[in-house]
Parts: sequence; structure tokens; C-alpha cells
Amino acid sequence: MTVRTTALRSFAHLVGIGRQPAPAAARAEEEDDDRKKRDDETDDEHAARLAKMDEDEKEQKEKEAKAAAKRRAKAEGEGDDESDEEDEKDEDAKAVRMRERGRCAAIFADPAAAKNPALAAHLAFNTNQNRSEAIGSLRASVPADPAPAPKRSRLDRDMSRVPVPDVPTGAPAAPGAGTAKGLAAGMLALAGMAPK
Repeated sequence: MTVRTTALRSFAHLVGIGRQPAPAAARAEEEDDDRKKRDDETDDEHAARLAKMDEDEKEQKEKEAKAAAKRRAKAEGEGDDESDEEDEKDEDAKAVRMRERGRCAAIFADPAAAKNPALAAHLAFNTNQNRSEAIGSLRASVPADPAPAPKRSRLDRDMSRVPVPDVPTGAPAAPGAGTAKGLAAGMLALAGMAPK
């Protein structure tokens, strides 16, 4: 065997030479063979067998989808109705759930939660802190007293008492100033353009 032949063989799989059929392709080919009409069966038997195969495939897909949903929910930390029902039957799970509800209620019942509800929700639902730690964090995040309003200067205070007069624009009011045509005529007059 030459060097060139050896080099070509190492890349043969890229063009499909010596490739084994993919497992999915083999399964699909096998399934197609199962769906073909057998020599010893009638048309009705063949149709019934295909219907049964379709029903079995549908049930299998539903089972796989349900199992995948359970895995996703478990990975996300959520449950489904079936697992909730199972938890209600399990006394330990029921006690854990009641403790967690009490923890969340205690966090939201604290007066500091009213001042910062977003942080209260985060501490209640997204952390594993116990109730006293969560409430302590919540209280520490809320300022004790609001900052006092800045003192107003004497000039500012004196000027706030003086009424501000209306200053005319210098242009005479156009007839029908409150209408769209009047406003347009006024703008044209200010621009030095005659209305058409």
C-alpha cells in the first residue's frame, strides 16, 4: 500500500466510502419493511396491522413527551399536576411545602417588603435563605429614613411667590387663532410668508 492510498483511506469516510448505515436510517428501513404488506395477509389484516402500529407509535411518542416534560420540569424545579397530587399524599413533602409557604408569607408580611416588593419576591422565590436571613436582607436594603429634601435658597423661595406674567409674542393674533387654519396663518405670518 502506498502512502497516497493510505492518505486517501484516512479521508474516505468524508465522501461516504466504507460508511456504515446510520442507526436511525437502519431503523427507518426496518420500519418500512414492517409496514409492507406480507404475502400471507389480506388487505383488511394489513390495514388493521398498520392502524395498530400507528396507535402504538402514537402512544410511545406521548409517553416519551410526558417523560421529557417531567424531566424538564424537574430540571427547572417545577412540578406538574401529577407530582403535586403525589406530594399531597406524601406527608414529608406536604410538610416541606407548608414550611415554604410560611417562609414566603413571613417575607411578604414584613413592612420592608412593601417598600421593595421586587426584592421581597426575589428573596422569597429565588433564594434558599431562611426567613430571618431573607427579612434581614430586605430590611438592610430599605433606607431607614428617606433623604431630607434639599434646602431651598432664599432667592428660589422669594421667586416662587411672584406671579409670572404672560409675555406677548409680538405678532398680532390671527383671526380664528384657535382653529387649524388660524394656527397655520399665524405660523406663516411669523415666518414672513403670506398665506395662500
